[in-house]
Amino acid sequence: MTCKIKTRTDFFTDLLRDAKKHPIGWNAIIGRDYKQLATDYYLFHEQKGLYLLKEYQKNPYERIGVGGKIARHVDEEVLDTSTSFSKGFGIVTGDLKTILYHLRKGFSPEEILNAAITGKDLGMQFPLKGQASNSSEIYTDLQQEAKDNQKKISKHFEKKAADEGLYQSYD
Repeated sequence: MTCKIKTRTDFFTDLLRDAKKHPIGWNAIIGRDYKQLATDYYLFHEQKGLYLLKEYQKNPYERIGVGGKIARHVDEEVLDTSTSFSKGFGIVTGDLKTILYHLRKGFSPEEILNAAITGKDLGMQFPLKGQASNSSEIYTDLQQEAKDNQKKISKHFEKKAADEGLYQSYD
């Protein structure tokens, strides 16, 4: 499978589009790539495949990263192991105008969030839900999956990070 490298924003757009038919049952494994000063997010679903997002925090308001779908299938062993170390997670999307409208109508932020969790749309939604873990064992196993596509993402990340000045020392 050829991996198309996407910006962080385009990565999430593609991921959420793929999650429309399968909004639950996702897994996420989060780990640190100390060599590239990055956080790696492996997101996978048994019917959608394996995705990798590699990013770093540029400043308190901005994250820089690249990613893509690196495999059509996930090793059964990884699927079985990942759920045993996991806690719930979801990706949140929101429409600020709708949220503000409901706040003005008297809904509290907590009510808006609880509505999103239960599937009611008051401006926030969870289009993707599942289990997440930071297990170093599973992270190491996933680093062995689709190595060529991971190298491609790492190479693009390193170039983007260098262009942004991540690897420059402070003078």
